[in-house]
Amino acid sequence: MARKKIDRVVAQRKRANTLNARKRLKITALDIAIGREVRDRASGFVGMITARHDMINGCTHWSIRPKVDAKNEMAKQWRMDGFTLEVTGPGMTDELPAEDTDVLIGLGDQVRDRISGFIGVVTEKYVSMNGCVEFLVTGKLDRDGRPVEVYLGHKHLVRYVDGVAEKSSGPSETGSPPIAGPDTLSERVEPAPRSGTGSTDREGRSW
Repeated sequence: MARKKIDRVVAQRKRANTLNARKRLKITALDIAIGREVRDRASGFVGMITARHDMINGCTHWSIRPKVDAKNEMAKQWRMDGFTLEVTGPGMTDELPAEDTDVLIGLGDQVRDRISGFIGVVTEKYVSMNGCVEFLVTGKLDRDGRPVEVYLGHKHLVRYVDGVAEKSSGPSETGSPPIAGPDTLSERVEPAPRSGTGSTDREGRSW
């Protein structure tokens, strides 16, 4: 009982410290959204938010793409923690479509890909500027002891419990699968990992 009380007090203090820090930095959850122009207070990096990453540990990261340089060349976008970001402009948030809410998959679910049969656990939710929702599915280790991870559209996934596939986000009332068209970025272009690796991040960088 004493341990539970201590843990509860620690959690309350952490929440209070986070809220106080956000108030000092004038940051609120409503300020930061896909399409906003933001600046990272730690590095000074500026750009527009192009995607949201909800992590299984409760953290939220944001993909930020800067403007082109003087030669009109695209710069690399970066993922950053929302805690250090401040909004510098409205961007194009009001012009973007709403996030797809017809999603039956959640973080921590064990799932199976309807197309490839790949099985793993959902460890990240990815929401893009066009409102599409994908999930990072983490499978078992490969022969080199590295986790195999892949981003998959939510319509391709079904919950997989004790070897039995449950209902997915995609089938119609007749039970037929959805059209497997290129409705998300990863389905159009999914970068292949470098030789000897089993993972790529959402920006296509391998490790």
